[in-house]
Amino acid sequence: PQKRRARKKTLAYLGRVTPQGIVPPRPKGPLRYGGALDAGNLLFLDRFVEPLQTPLQAAFPHDWQNLLCAAALKLCYLEPFSRLQLRYETSLAKRRWPEAHMGDDALSRLVPRIGAQWAAQRDVFRTLAQDEKHMAIDLSHVFSEAQEIPWLEYGHNGDDAWRPQLQMVLCWGATTHRPGYLQLLSGATHSAQTLAHLIREIPLQEVIAVLDKGFWSPENVEAFEDASVHYAMALRRDLPIV
Repeated sequence: PQKRRARKKTLAYLGRVTPQGIVPPRPKGPLRYGGALDAGNLLFLDRFVEPLQTPLQAAFPHDWQNLLCAAALKLCYLEPFSRLQLRYETSLAKRRWPEAHMGDDALSRLVPRIGAQWAAQRDVFRTLAQDEKHMAIDLSHVFSEAQEIPWLEYGHNGDDAWRPQLQMVLCWGATTHRPGYLQLLSGATHSAQTLAHLIREIPLQEVIAVLDKGFWSPENVEAFEDASVHYAMALRRDLPIV
């Protein structure tokens, strides 16, 4: 019979052999990051984060640290979710938000969980907007070829090509410089119905909507009148009513 070399079996390290027996090895702990922590960018963001912390704590008592930490790290480092855990461990964020979880699985569960809590989101937006005197509103869209987003609807891009797009409305406090509202929308955002819905959702008081020439249409004017929204609308010079 042909002799073959014995198969080498490698087992886990059992420990150190001593006259008293085998001393098991020390258990391996998680990898520790040492050295200096990156703090400059996060310290700069503190004055922007501070007014957001209280309303987020009230609306999302179990996730507010995850939200603030993920937003701050994304803004500071422009990294994908897969690298936020590394940034969290090597920056001041770990001490600033010690209960945050920045692992891939945790973030993958966080996004749909927060997105499903629209009532809590609305409470946060109302708190941020309550002391605001002037709101800048941007009705915008983002073109996307994603297959998993049910909100996508077709529209024209800058090259007049027919592409799927995601509609959204964003508000920013012109006085306090704080975010006031963000929502994904179905249908065309360039309409008076969208603004009327926004005013009811926040809600805004003593509103005068200042609009550019692109908003002019008899339907939009009628929608503002029906919603009892005061407005100032720029008109094109070639309109018969001018």
